[in-house]
Amino acid sequence: MSKSTPIPLFLVSGFLGSGKSSFLKGVLESYGESLKIAIVQNEFASANIDRRFLEESSKPHVTMEVNNGSLFCLCLLGDFIPQFSDFLERESPDVVFIEATGLADPLALMQVITSDKLRDRIVYRKAFTIADAARFTKQSKMLGQVVNQVRVADMLILNRCDTAGEEIILDAERAVKRINANCKIFKTSFSRLPGEVMEDLLLPEKRELSLYGTGDSSRPPLSAPPEIDCNVISASSQVSPDIAAKISAILKNSLRAKGYIRTTGGGIQLNSVEGEVTTEECKIPPPRTELVIFGERSISESIKMLLKNG
Repeated sequence: MSKSTPIPLFLVSGFLGSGKSSFLKGVLESYGESLKIAIVQNEFASANIDRRFLEESSKPHVTMEVNNGSLFCLCLLGDFIPQFSDFLERESPDVVFIEATGLADPLALMQVITSDKLRDRIVYRKAFTIADAARFTKQSKMLGQVVNQVRVADMLILNRCDTAGEEIILDAERAVKRINANCKIFKTSFSRLPGEVMEDLLLPEKRELSLYGTGDSSRPPLSAPPEIDCNVISASSQVSPDIAAKISAILKNSLRAKGYIRTTGGGIQLNSVEGEVTTEECKIPPPRTELVIFGERSISESIKMLLKNG
């Protein structure tokens, strides 16, 4: 891949034992020969058992390990960013998957994407969250990390549906939609997505259309070209519904935005694509405002002022 072309980056998250490594092994088996795939593995333990599982695949790939903590923790983030930049320089992969530890809260990933050292090197594409169909409903009620993993998901892989009953699967789907009404749910076994879904995301001839638009020059692209900023806004304070409405109006000028606004009445889930903003009341109030915005920096600055003064 040309150094002037940003490398697509995918996040793979999910609680312990949900099937993340099975998902990545499937990607390697299907695309390891045609693409140079890089996998960043993050585990709390010093011995990375998942790497051995991936090594069972006969397909070539390159791996970077981050052990003894979550790379999304501020204590490791400062070391990880330059190491990751060096890894990309050395390996020049076609695509990167970050497999977060099952204990990770993935919201801090945006600090990686927006860092000065990486913002021109990578482009964030999708977040895959993998959930065990039989266990998810209970986990979502007990574990904040699981809720945040679903909140950032673009695609929710509901795994092991072959061993879960129909009512259990329906309960899990309802639990997912209570947290993130906009993510697309795939019911799977062994975390395998339909081939056409992965082809659209990974194969260069299809990815270019998916990444930078549909081929219709009258419509702006869905994801940000390199010159568009990706900004993250996080705030713990509550805002009034009126301020939330003003934030939604500002985001009509963004290229892409998603996240949650913490309001005095609970919370709002927000999704904006090409100027069309949809909002929905959160069934589970978010603990803070979290917004990821692709667009001009002035959009984010205006929203920060509203949150500060609101």
